[in-house]
Amino acid sequence: MIHAAALGALAFLTVGTSSAFAGTLSSRVDVDGTPSAVWAAIGPFCAIKDWLPPVGACIEDGKSPPTRTLVTKDGKSAFVET
Repeated sequence: MIHAAALGALAFLTVGTSSAFAGTLSSRVDVDGTPSAVWAAIGPFCAIKDWLPPVGACIEDGKSPPTRTLVTKDGKSAFVET
């Protein structure tokens, strides 16, 4: 199921948007596993740059709840996620 979530994120990242057209996207996937097993598989909050090919950079704000800014490898698009 983690793979399906990555594909959904990939589709979102390839669309590209500017702040003038910013919107909200949410999705839910129920995973059959313990929280520790799931987090071990996908890594820390900004580890998405390690397993989602279009993401070139991830900047975490360090606040609670955390927010991350994902920048595409070509630098043309950025997405803010909580």
